[in-house]
Amino acid sequence: MDNPPPGGGARALAGLGSRGDTGLVTAIRVCARTDLRARWRSAVLLVLLVGLAGGAAMAAAAGARRTTSAIPRLSRYVRAADAYVQAPPDALGQIDRLPQVQDARRVARMLLVPVDRADRPIPDKAGSTVALWSERWPQRHHEIVLAGRLPHQDRADEAVVNEEAAAALKARVGTVLRFRGIEPAQLEQAIEGDIPDPSGPIMGVRVVGIVRSLADLHVTPVAPVIYAGNASVALTKAFYERHHDDVAAFPVGAPVSLRHGARDVPALTASVARIAGPDSFVGAGSDDIVVMQQAQRAVSVEAHALWAFSALAALIGLVLVGQALSRLLWLAAQDDATLAALGMSRRELLVVALVRPALVAAGGALVAVVVAVAVSPLFPVGLARRAEVDPGIHLDRAALAVGGLATAALVFLWSLGPAWARSGAAVGRHRDRGGARRSTLVDTAVRWGAGPAAVAGVSLAVQREVRNAGTNPARAGFFHATFAVAAVCAAATFAASLGRFVDVRSRHGWTWDAVVGNPHSEQDVAAGSEPKLRANPGVAEFSALAGAGGEGVEIGGVPVQAIGVSPLKGRTGPAIVEGRPPEAPGEIALGGKVLRTLHAGVGDRVKVAGSAGRGTVLVVGRTVVAPGIVNDQIDLGSGAVLTLDGLRRFVDAPVTQYLVRLAPSERAAALRQLRRDFPNTVLTDTNSAEVANLARVRTLPMALAGMVSVLACATVFHVLVSSVRRRRRDLAVLKTVGFDPRQLRNAVRWQSLLLVAAAAVVGTPLGVAAGRVAWAAVEHTMAVESPPAVPLAVIAGVWVTTVVVALAAAALPGRKAARIPAAVVLRAA
Repeated sequence: MDNPPPGGGARALAGLGSRGDTGLVTAIRVCARTDLRARWRSAVLLVLLVGLAGGAAMAAAAGARRTTSAIPRLSRYVRAADAYVQAPPDALGQIDRLPQVQDARRVARMLLVPVDRADRPIPDKAGSTVALWSERWPQRHHEIVLAGRLPHQDRADEAVVNEEAAAALKARVGTVLRFRGIEPAQLEQAIEGDIPDPSGPIMGVRVVGIVRSLADLHVTPVAPVIYAGNASVALTKAFYERHHDDVAAFPVGAPVSLRHGARDVPALTASVARIAGPDSFVGAGSDDIVVMQQAQRAVSVEAHALWAFSALAALIGLVLVGQALSRLLWLAAQDDATLAALGMSRRELLVVALVRPALVAAGGALVAVVVAVAVSPLFPVGLARRAEVDPGIHLDRAALAVGGLATAALVFLWSLGPAWARSGAAVGRHRDRGGARRSTLVDTAVRWGAGPAAVAGVSLAVQREVRNAGTNPARAGFFHATFAVAAVCAAATFAASLGRFVDVRSRHGWTWDAVVGNPHSEQDVAAGSEPKLRANPGVAEFSALAGAGGEGVEIGGVPVQAIGVSPLKGRTGPAIVEGRPPEAPGEIALGGKVLRTLHAGVGDRVKVAGSAGRGTVLVVGRTVVAPGIVNDQIDLGSGAVLTLDGLRRFVDAPVTQYLVRLAPSERAAALRQLRRDFPNTVLTDTNSAEVANLARVRTLPMALAGMVSVLACATVFHVLVSSVRRRRRDLAVLKTVGFDPRQLRNAVRWQSLLLVAAAAVVGTPLGVAAGRVAWAAVEHTMAVESPPAVPLAVIAGVWVTTVVVALAAAALPGRKAARIPAAVVLRAA
């Protein structure tokens, strides 16, 4: 920087030196009288900048914590069921009073079909109707009430609906819904998934509320099949008692919430057996628990995204604030050389430089806390927002305390470097530092015949400033530009790999066009289904599918959900990513997660045990089973595939579904025929929960890369502006020796181009490698086979964009360089 004449700082020091203060106190007094008083507006702006950046980072961190906790808090609020008890009605009252039971309800599923005003069934709107009540705690809330209220259990004409049912039936608070019951004799037919035409009585209920429960937190879009929907109408105890003799209904059961969760299930099972005897049944877990686990995995992805946003916002804010502080610290150093000449030590000059950052850090931290609290109603996000039981302003004391302290500490620590450099420059400015060392790159440019502007630009980019403690601001620009290019290339590589995985269904197990049948059926449907499939001219291939049911099998002592597949026409079946599919009863293909758990591989033998037998089978392949075919009873990357005969060696497994591949030329007609032959049980391609979670955040990597790019552009621009300001003397000398304004602008352009070109050369391979490593980690976690993709077009675009950004960033600094008044600058030097 230019050496200014002695100013206010020297006069202040002279006035304060006679007071007998220590050097540290003197330094603070000088800073207070000169630096802060003269530049308080800049300090206020910096406080606001710190507050906005720190508040964004803190808000995202608090939002991530709130997002993560939303599902567990909803589970506690609604008393999620840990088990389901089936027992005679007189025994259920005793079971309610068991010490393990924290909460209990009554559930009786009734089969009702909505009808219109002409008493005709509404097509495809047969939602689940449940009479649900509580014996011990009639006022207990088991849902979030979105509108209206809960029904009174002694009113047979009141009901509540969930959001899905409200949308399907176009219902709101006050709407009267009309139903026609399915007769008790038609129960077995309905269980198999074939909803019969209702012939029972017509009844009406008035909607008094719209509610949301754990079961409504869908991770994946609801498929148009009978076993995947969740539209429900909750009726009352009075309704059940009035109509249960005339309407097909399942026996009354009791979902129970246990005091210690799953740990209390064995004690509950023993107590229920003692009370109700052999007529009882206790099922561990519940739909609530399954949905909660899936939803928690989904919100974990969203929470990680918020944590990433928080870290990146903090980084961007820190760099921007650091740049502003660095610039103001150097601009405020006009009196430092004079103060040093009058006897102020480097430590005292360092204190003078740090007073402003300390006050900015403290004030900015307070503003950041206010900002974080103010934007807290925006969180949680995504699926967790639907689960939030206490929306609105939220005070996360831990996040605010840690975030506030971290904001103040980071801003202060970041300013130590430029403050130390400023004090060193002031102390050493009167010393002869000698000439600058010639750069090899500058010499190379000269040997290659580069023009004067290009050589000057290279010198500005790579050589240190002799007059400012040997510093070079271009180094920071190169680092941030390299980081930005690497981040964009990494994000593009990861996003391309993720997009290909999500869009190519075969990579997550879906290698057919449709699945027909109900995975929850308990009867073999082969006799009625196979002739229909063979008669459909658009069905090119199909295979029979049988599941092991909820019990599954044990492989090497590990519980695994298994399916049996036997091709009947063609070879369609689950995806095999290594080895081959099983072809004999003694062969099996396992998911990658199962193989890792068993420490086994293709070619090994494993022991399988089920309710019907046990034996040893040969692992012939590694498979990826699409979870949707069995209603997400298998996790992606898990499961086992055997032949149909092979599965029946271990469990009783009726054929309940078929995997169907359609002829491309007849796909539309074939699908229409399938839906006529198998109403409400034709499932076309659908994502698993794991794939849906990834798809939900597929745009996040590029969004984060975009934020980093903004940071890099700001950094390069700031570097160029600072370089022009701090090298005004050098640029003035160039102007004196003959550089015209156009050459000075070109020198700044060459400086900018060299910075970003070097960043692109270094950052591109680093970013591609990082993106491939990140995707490989995801691929390994999910146990799927989907090699990473390198988007060459995007990377080429990054290179073109860096050139455009370099030229754009150099426009204003180049204009300033061309307008430097050489005579004034050289006279002041």
